[in-house]
Amino acid sequence: MRTRRTRGAARLLYSMGRDDVIPKKIFGHLSPKRGNPAYNEWIVGVLAYVAVLTIPWQLAAEIVTFGGLLAFTAVNLVALLHFWFAQKGVVHRNFFLDAFVPGFGAVFCFVLLIGLQSWTKYAGLIWLGIGLVYACYRTRMFTASAKTLQFQRDLKFSRKKQRGAHLLATGPVSGSSKPEWRCSLDTN
Repeated sequence: MRTRRTRGAARLLYSMGRDDVIPKKIFGHLSPKRGNPAYNEWIVGVLAYVAVLTIPWQLAAEIVTFGGLLAFTAVNLVALLHFWFAQKGVVHRNFFLDAFVPGFGAVFCFVLLIGLQSWTKYAGLIWLGIGLVYACYRTRMFTASAKTLQFQRDLKFSRKKQRGAHLLATGPVSGSSKPEWRCSLDTN
């Protein structure tokens, strides 16, 4: 049984595979019959099933909490660097909005992060380490630029009937009327 969360995770993996952030051959594949990321749905489904059988929900929630708190700490630090310390294009700075709010957010999230149980921090650091090793591999020890997700501002969304209800997102190629990419999102 597919749920919205597994579909969302499969679609996220597909978009990363499509843009070659993770291996395209597996994660960027769409089923020719249904137009869905079938491999990703299987991968997410099997991993979720194994996790449900082996990891108690409280432990899984704490590991996910580590990832969320680490991400929010990083986002607040980047906002602080961008809005308070950036030199270009700054006309007027608001201390409360540009420095205090992101600074307080970063400190608050970091305090919550270090307050987690020690095994959660170890598991999260292992998870982070695996990500850093993969980043080193993909960027040849950070000598090449990392792949990024490509977003188009002029996307047109239209609903069409094609083997059930699908939401088709298409974006034009520069100077062409042909779609640059097409992703069918199952809305059933």
